[in-house]
Amino acid sequence: MTIQINNKDCKGSITISNTVIGHGTINSHSWLFKSTSKAMILEIAEDPNLTAQDLPLVGFGCGGWIFEQALTTSIQEALNTTQTIHDDKVNAQDVNTDSAVIDEVINILNTGTSLFQTNKLEYIPAVNSACSQ
Repeated sequence: MTIQINNKDCKGSITISNTVIGHGTINSHSWLFKSTSKAMILEIAEDPNLTAQDLPLVGFGCGGWIFEQALTTSIQEALNTTQTIHDDKVNAQDVNTDSAVIDEVINILNTGTSLFQTNKLEYIPAVNSACSQ
């Protein structure tokens, strides 16, 4: 399932399948929104020349901001259910993602973008030296 984001300052799309992945822009900054096994992560690039598809780079290739929130039980269960369906070769479009899960995903994105817009996320600079140093 794909969710279109079209708020005043935040635009993009988020796909929920066996993972959550989304790309878009907030003002002139590109963002990546993704799930890991334990958290939802919003990464916002400082460089307005980077596209959302160039991410993840924050802290490595560019400076920016990262917001992380632990996965809720309902999101974990929805992702696990979708993974099981994928394993059984069922079309992902046939999966009905619960509207409460969609609301939770959007709320996490909204929390991160709100913190960004109010300058409450810590800035993470790009690494300036080689990792071997």
